[in-house]
Order: sequence, then structure tokens, then C-alpha cells
Amino acid sequence: MALIGVGLGSLLSSRAQARAWERDEMRRWRDVRRTAYGDFLAAVRQYRSYVTGPGSRVNVSLHPDGRRLVPGIGQEDSEYQEKMEAAFAAVQMVAQDQDPVDAAHLLTRMARRTAVASAIPGAEAVREDIEQRFFSAEHDFLIAARRSLDLRPTSIAFTRDGLGRVDSRLVEIYQGQLGSGDT
Repeated sequence: MALIGVGLGSLLSSRAQARAWERDEMRRWRDVRRTAYGDFLAAVRQYRSYVTGPGSRVNVSLHPDGRRLVPGIGQEDSEYQEKMEAAFAAVQMVAQDQDPVDAAHLLTRMARRTAVASAIPGAEAVREDIEQRFFSAEHDFLIAARRSLDLRPTSIAFTRDGLGRVDSRLVEIYQGQLGSGDT
């Protein structure tokens, strides 16, 4: 009888250890994904800051499909592009499902279009559209990443509605000051 108790205790202990190991493994992978998602977002933002900055040297060429333009950055300035591409690859490798990968892909594509629009003089109207789409893609990536990490979604209802009115008012005031010479 004692032998049965020892065997049963050993079996239960073994199962408890296996569950603890699985929980630890899930936590480690979640941390890896969180780091990859954060690094990707930071890399995209750095790339965007570089390509829209005054010292950027971006050239543009026609994509082989002939329907779009692609940015080219010289070897000496390629650090930000390489970081973005590497961070995107990391997201592809560690994502648990396809949603964060798809959202990251769209955000990367919007970042490249930001670079193209910044390199073309006279593309101001297109830049505004790209900016809106870029920030929307960034938000979509954050939603997909949070969902992948089992985090509660964030609400941007106030941001989209309330801040839009605030921004309109600020622009109106600013333009009024420009007209009166108070700047």
C-alpha cells in the first residue's frame, strides 16, 4: 500500500512539474514576443524619423512590377532600414498567429511609402494620406500585438473623435495667428 502511495505521489508531482514548466515556457515566449513587437515598433519609428528628417538621403526607383516606387538608402545610411527589416523578420519568427505579422507587414510597407513620398518634391498631398495611413497601420499593429500577448485592447475612441476636434481648433488658432503676424 505504501508503494502505491509513493507511486501516486510521484506521478502527481511529475504532472505538477510539467504544468509549471509549460507555464514558464509560455511566459518566456510571451516575453520574447513582447520584446520583438516593441523592438519592431521602435525600429519602424526610427526609420520613419530618419527618412523624414532633413539629413536623410533617400533615392527612389521603380519596383520591378512597374506599379510602385521603392526607396533606396545608401550603404552608409542603411542602419535604420536594416534594423526595421531585421525587426520585421523577428516578428515573423516569434508571432504566435498571423495577425501581428500581417499588421507588421502593412506598417513596414507604409514606412517605405513614407520614405518614397519624402524623397519626391511636390508630393505633399500624398504625404498627408500616407501619414494618416501610417498611423492607422501603427495602431492596427499595436492592437494585433496586444491581442497576441493576451492583453486587453486599448481604447482610442477619445483619440479619434475628441482629439480630432481639438486638433482642428488648434490649427484654426494657429492659422489665425499666422494671418495676424503674432507668431
